Amino acid sequence: MNHRYSRTWPVRLAPQENESCSSWTARLASAHGLDALSFCCAALNTRHSPWLRDIDRGGNRDLLEVLSSKTGVEIERAERTTLAAYEGRISERINLKGNSRWILPIGLNYRSKGNSFGQQYCARCLSEGRVCYYRRDWRLAFITLCVRHRVQLFDRCPHCAAPVDNRTAGRSRGGGSGLSTVCTRCNNDRSDADDISNLPAVTAAEISFQNSLLQTAERGWIEIPGVGPVYSHLYFVVVRRLMVLLTTGRIGTAVRQYINRKYDSGDLDKERQSYVTIEWLDVGTRRMLLQMVRELLTGWPHRFVECCKANKLSRQALFNHMRYIPYWYWNVVRWELAVCRYEATEQEIEAALRYLYRQYDQYGNARYFPKEVRAVGVFLNSITWRRKEKLWQKLRVPNRRLKANRSSQTRFQQSPESNELPKPQMISNRIWKQVRDLIPTRRPYRRISKGCVAIDDKTALSGMVYILATRCTWDRLPAEFGTHHQVYSKFKRWRRTEGFTAAMALCLQLYSGGG
Repeated sequence: MNHRYSRTWPVRLAPQENESCSSWTARLASAHGLDALSFCCAALNTRHSPWLRDIDRGGNRDLLEVLSSKTGVEIERAERTTLAAYEGRISERINLKGNSRWILPIGLNYRSKGNSFGQQYCARCLSEGRVCYYRRDWRLAFITLCVRHRVQLFDRCPHCAAPVDNRTAGRSRGGGSGLSTVCTRCNNDRSDADDISNLPAVTAAEISFQNSLLQTAERGWIEIPGVGPVYSHLYFVVVRRLMVLLTTGRIGTAVRQYINRKYDSGDLDKERQSYVTIEWLDVGTRRMLLQMVRELLTGWPHRFVECCKANKLSRQALFNHMRYIPYWYWNVVRWELAVCRYEATEQEIEAALRYLYRQYDQYGNARYFPKEVRAVGVFLNSITWRRKEKLWQKLRVPNRRLKANRSSQTRFQQSPESNELPKPQMISNRIWKQVRDLIPTRRPYRRISKGCVAIDDKTALSGMVYILATRCTWDRLPAEFGTHHQVYSKFKRWRRTEGFTAAMALCLQLYSGGG
């Protein structure tokens, strides 16, 4: 063991109940007549102070060992002064060198110094008792009230709005072992109780909700009505997501107005149009957001579902900016708010198959396609082939079989016994002279294709007449008319014109008459 662990200090102060590591270290430094930065450098025998990082997160193991050995306090008791005890309870992991969820940033570097109000305090707690110290729970973002005195916490000096910094805190005026409550910027006492009268009154519902959050963080689980026991970090993920939703954009404004209108809760003074980090909000804003979240979580999930339906919240708005989605939250959004596809019964599928079957002739060719038949086809396309195949076997239709097209298309195929089609025949020149003026003409162009020879309009029209006369499918078009893709492409372009219908009717009339 190093020599620095061998002797104890002249003043050996034990941490108070629920005291933070920074407060305990600052009290030890002031008791030895040193500032906190110099005290830590002397204790660790180093030039770089460990207070350049947030020591309340528990990242400096050497400092905890020194404090434990020099004061005679057990190492387990020293570790309980850090926020590392909440790892896996309020979040999966606590970042020792950066921002963490639900832990207020203290603002130690030059960029955020003076703008981070991470150390909260209760003015009455500091003024009462023999020892003045800061609680560990005051560093949590969901702690906004003092349960003992039923008042709102402060996160800055009420006189000059300066943040609280334990590194510059000296000894209390009474000469005891506590910290000084005098602000180093304005020299006013932060524990002045007269400033508490200006804060909003605290209700019993707020106290109860904060106690439930703190108990959930300490024991590591919570009982949700209708769901059962849930891990605490999965519960705090949803609480944080709802707080972010209430502060962001037009959706947050609409939800806040709905909650204020229905449950008579307050509203925010400022509106934010982008993503907000909850830990950087002031204590009054966080308290207001927790009140609204409490109204949504009460009677889960009925109030939450009612609010989402009233404001037409989408799944993207409810799941946005979430690293992982807890199942108890996802299950409610999935089954209560998402639009689910209708699950058809076997009787409905069988009736649709029988109706569609009657629309085909004995060769498997469609007679006509009214709107009802198309609707039935769309309905059947949304059903898996396995369910349709089982029901189709129950029908036992003789001499006809359903083609198993895996691309979710249902149609009938002609039986192998009747594969013969009439001999392909081109329309005569006499018919072509009568109808060629009705067909739209296009400027001739040369199309570059891979092995596909272009066909003229007369051949394409002959193929269309053959399709209508024999009622065969496009893929069974004889090769004398070209590929069915070429013929169908012209048919698709020509049918939009006015004269094409008259041309096809005249061709069918002359074609059937042997012209």
